[in-house]
Amino acid sequence: MLILEKEQVESYRYMIAKTVFLILHPMYELLENIPDSNVMLVQAQSRNEVPFYVSLLKGPTVKGDFKEKLYVYYQSAPYARQMKQAKTEASSIRLLEHRFDDLYKMYFEMAFLDPDRFYALLDSYAWKEAIIKDLFVTSGQVHQKLYKYLSADTVSMNRHQVNDGFLSFSHPSVFNDPFDCNCVFANNLMMQDLFRVLCLTPEYKNILMWSYYAENHKGFCFQYDMSDLIEQIKKIEHNGICIMGNVRYSSIRPKQKAPSNQFSFTDISFYIDAAFTKFEEWKHEREYRFVLISNQLKHKGTFIPFQAMIEKAYEGVQGRVGYVEDSHHVRMPSIPLFKDDVKYQLNE
Repeated sequence: MLILEKEQVESYRYMIAKTVFLILHPMYELLENIPDSNVMLVQAQSRNEVPFYVSLLKGPTVKGDFKEKLYVYYQSAPYARQMKQAKTEASSIRLLEHRFDDLYKMYFEMAFLDPDRFYALLDSYAWKEAIIKDLFVTSGQVHQKLYKYLSADTVSMNRHQVNDGFLSFSHPSVFNDPFDCNCVFANNLMMQDLFRVLCLTPEYKNILMWSYYAENHKGFCFQYDMSDLIEQIKKIEHNGICIMGNVRYSSIRPKQKAPSNQFSFTDISFYIDAAFTKFEEWKHEREYRFVLISNQLKHKGTFIPFQAMIEKAYEGVQGRVGYVEDSHHVRMPSIPLFKDDVKYQLNE
């Protein structure tokens, strides 16, 4: 399972475009890939020509003085617009062929829904590592703690083996917010069936969250390390991608219907907006999400479980248990929370 931060999705798109360009133009050798951008430096294999920069799909997404000539390669519609507007710089604008469009469309869907196959296709190319380097999230990039609130009954009964560290990616249909993740393709088929979502929060002293999700402060809140979560999610046996990031809160609903039936960048951007946007009244949750995307999920169950390590267990101010017991009868002491004597806040 590959993992991307929400902000890296566009960079992932450019990575796909670069691979297609290099595959279709084997006469060019990759000299330098500029990470997290749509720009790379290439040169003819014969080395009789001067190196030049390639900017794909749009103007360069990075600023700076390019030492070599820069050519911007557009698909047909943007190319026509640019040529109409261009004057002195028309010589730097180039058109991507129809064969680029066809292969890019196929590889884009494959890179999101069948990434194992996509990366296997790139194994024979010497530039593969340079193109994908530094794109995917590693456990060393994050040092955040995330939390899950649980009812006293769930913990006392160890339902779904939560005390053993089991978490689940859920189908959006089971969410308590009926507005959450509402989105369909243009033909009205539910896009949700391609996705499963894990909802956590970076806050363990949230009074409202204890009331909503931890049985009126009688339950528990488990702490997980982001690095461990990432490593365990990578081990999930589904060929797909996991996108992670903070939820955005808004008073305006994101678009509900995709503009086409094809799995394109427009559609994935549309779904990410739907999956990572909630009504502003939920903003106290400060929710952090992991969203699985895979064509294997169409016929899978509602939940996709995996196991991570519980670092700490906090018990609500109405709790009386004092520990969490796993399925092997190993007990972890719970850390009790107390009401502050002056402020509306919880203390350890």
